[in-house]
Amino acid sequence: MFDSRKAWRRAGFDVFDPAKDTECMVAAHASAPGYLFKKYPDRIAQAVQRNNFAARAKGATRVAALIRDERLEHVVVPQKHIHVLSKRFGKDMQVLVVERIDIVGTDASEQRYADIAEPVLRDLLRVLVKFPGLDSNSKNVQFTRDGKIAFIDLENYRRPDRKDVTLRSIRNYLSREKFKLARTILGSRFREAPR
Repeated sequence: MFDSRKAWRRAGFDVFDPAKDTECMVAAHASAPGYLFKKYPDRIAQAVQRNNFAARAKGATRVAALIRDERLEHVVVPQKHIHVLSKRFGKDMQVLVVERIDIVGTDASEQRYADIAEPVLRDLLRVLVKFPGLDSNSKNVQFTRDGKIAFIDLENYRRPDRKDVTLRSIRNYLSREKFKLARTILGSRFREAPR
């Protein structure tokens, strides 16, 4: 079932097409509304998959704790849980179960960044300052239909090589005015991204 996206589709799942074939497979199923399932193809070692899923789940827990503790109102993170599959799928097989958040998509998110409201920008930057390892491109940090920012890709939340916020990706979507505001908010925590 997890040999490929095609095999997963044949098993009755709605499998999303990724930007790159090397990415984690993502699927939904009619019997589990409100959830997505993430799984790497079988050719990826189970130990690698387990470590990746653990990092994603822990990243979601950490970001959710920050949102709760600092009462951030304009950012959300999906809950992520590791589910161990039955032995019929193989030894120690896991799938990552992810809460489905109503996001607008990459293109619409990029358009919304141009005129991002200051309170939303402040909450976004607060998360990026705390977790500068997070990938802040429009695929991983998307707007929800109700105007919040959803942090989707969380496994890099603690990358030790990233200490300051560069805004490397989202700066391409911010208007000049919003980028200037972001730099002001960040102050000394802002670092120019290498070109």
